[in-house]
Amino acid sequence: HRLPVRVQEYLRLVGPAVLATLAAVNVMVAVDAARRPSFQVGIEWLAVGACVVLVAARRGLLVGLVAAAAIAALARASGVG
Repeated sequence: HRLPVRVQEYLRLVGPAVLATLAAVNVMVAVDAARRPSFQVGIEWLAVGACVVLVAARRGLLVGLVAAAAIAALARASGVG
Protein backbone atom coordinates (compact mmCIF):
# COMPACT_ATOMS: atom_id res chain seq x y z
CA HIS A 1 0.00 0.00 0.00
CA ARG A 2 2.90 2.32 -0.56
CA LEU A 3 1.81 3.35 -4.03
CA PRO A 4 -0.50 6.30 -4.52
CA VAL A 5 -4.20 5.47 -4.76
CA ARG A 6 -4.32 6.53 -8.41
CA VAL A 7 -1.53 4.08 -9.33
CA GLN A 8 -3.19 1.27 -7.39
CA GLU A 9 -6.46 1.86 -9.23
CA TYR A 10 -4.65 1.86 -12.58
CA LEU A 11 -2.86 -1.39 -11.81
CA ARG A 12 -6.10 -2.98 -10.61
CA LEU A 13 -7.74 -2.24 -13.98
CA VAL A 14 -4.85 -3.26 -16.26
CA GLY A 15 -5.83 -6.96 -16.24
CA PRO A 16 -9.48 -6.39 -17.20
CA ALA A 17 -8.41 -3.89 -19.86
CA VAL A 18 -6.06 -6.41 -21.46
CA LEU A 19 -8.77 -9.09 -21.39
CA ALA A 20 -11.28 -6.68 -22.95
CA THR A 21 -8.82 -5.87 -25.72
CA LEU A 22 -8.23 -9.54 -26.48
CA ALA A 23 -11.96 -10.22 -26.43
CA ALA A 24 -12.66 -7.30 -28.75
CA VAL A 25 -10.13 -8.54 -31.31
CA ASN A 26 -11.53 -12.07 -31.16
CA VAL A 27 -15.06 -10.73 -31.56
CA MET A 28 -14.38 -8.30 -34.42
CA VAL A 29 -12.03 -10.37 -36.57
CA ALA A 30 -12.86 -13.84 -37.88
CA VAL A 31 -10.37 -16.02 -39.74
CA ASP A 32 -11.67 -18.41 -42.39
CA ALA A 33 -10.21 -21.78 -43.41
CA ALA A 34 -7.77 -20.08 -45.79
CA ARG A 35 -6.52 -17.95 -42.85
CA ARG A 36 -7.93 -14.72 -44.33
CA PRO A 37 -9.17 -12.26 -41.69
CA SER A 38 -12.55 -10.61 -42.10
CA PHE A 39 -14.67 -8.19 -40.08
CA GLN A 40 -17.46 -9.89 -38.14
CA VAL A 41 -20.59 -8.57 -36.45
CA GLY A 42 -22.49 -10.81 -34.05
CA ILE A 43 -24.02 -11.27 -30.62
CA GLU A 44 -20.53 -11.43 -29.16
CA TRP A 45 -20.32 -7.63 -29.51
CA LEU A 46 -23.19 -7.28 -27.07
CA ALA A 47 -21.57 -9.74 -24.67
CA VAL A 48 -18.20 -7.95 -24.69
CA GLY A 49 -19.87 -4.56 -24.32
CA ALA A 50 -21.89 -5.77 -21.34
CA CYS A 51 -18.75 -7.18 -19.78
CA VAL A 52 -16.84 -3.91 -20.19
CA VAL A 53 -19.69 -1.86 -18.72
CA LEU A 54 -20.13 -4.19 -15.73
CA VAL A 55 -16.39 -4.35 -15.01
CA ALA A 56 -16.16 -0.55 -15.12
CA ALA A 57 -19.24 -0.09 -12.94
CA ARG A 58 -18.53 -2.75 -10.35
CA ARG A 59 -14.71 -2.70 -10.46
CA GLY A 60 -14.69 -6.49 -10.58
CA LEU A 61 -14.09 -8.91 -13.42
CA LEU A 62 -16.16 -11.92 -12.32
CA VAL A 63 -19.62 -10.38 -12.74
CA GLY A 64 -18.75 -9.03 -16.18
CA LEU A 65 -17.36 -12.34 -17.41
CA VAL A 66 -20.35 -14.30 -16.10
CA ALA A 67 -22.76 -11.88 -17.77
CA ALA A 68 -20.88 -12.04 -21.08
CA ALA A 69 -20.82 -15.84 -21.01
CA ALA A 70 -24.53 -15.96 -20.17
CA ILE A 71 -25.44 -13.57 -23.01
CA ALA A 72 -23.42 -15.56 -25.55
CA ALA A 73 -24.73 -18.92 -24.30
CA LEU A 74 -28.37 -17.83 -24.29
CA ALA A 75 -28.06 -16.28 -27.75
CA ARG A 76 -26.49 -19.43 -29.18
CA ALA A 77 -29.01 -21.68 -27.46
CA SER A 78 -31.87 -19.65 -28.92
CA GLY A 79 -30.30 -19.71 -32.38
CA VAL A 80 -29.58 -15.98 -32.55
CA GLY A 81 -25.79 -16.06 -32.43
